[in-house]
Amino acid sequence: MESRKVEVRYSALSWFGYFVFCLGLALPMHYVAIQAGAHGWLNILMHVGSAVLVGVALLALYRFVTAVSGKVIISIDALGLRDARLSPAVIPWRAIRSVSSFVTSRRAPYLKLDMDPNFKLEVTRPAAISVWPTRSTPIAVVSARGLDVEADEIARIANKFLAESRLDEGV
Repeated sequence: MESRKVEVRYSALSWFGYFVFCLGLALPMHYVAIQAGAHGWLNILMHVGSAVLVGVALLALYRFVTAVSGKVIISIDALGLRDARLSPAVIPWRAIRSVSSFVTSRRAPYLKLDMDPNFKLEVTRPAAISVWPTRSTPIAVVSARGLDVEADEIARIANKFLAESRLDEGV
């Protein structure tokens, strides 16, 4: 197999857009809440809403800075797949059964890795690993929102590497 590597980063434009959107909602909301004075539950709701939106804007700003720095989030090569948000280690192809993408009802893209139950992964985010009740196969589910490559394309590339590794192993 030829040595090539696919690197996926955060999209700076996408995260800057999230930042501007959240701040664009939070500031007018906070201004209206201040101008309205202390008039009950609506005022409290507007203050809380603006605080939450500022928090989300700060998260988007952090992801924007990460995107500008060029940090690799997902790398795919002949050795395996590595998602920096999931684990510091490369997940070898022998431990991955399949990679797929799906979109939730809220249009959020995700990647799903069907894992070999015998493989033990050192996870930095334990909530990302779960076992679906209808299956005995462990799966890793990670968000693909705000990446510079679409989830479908990441899954297609990963499955191509997976198929090539199976051919190399003679499986």
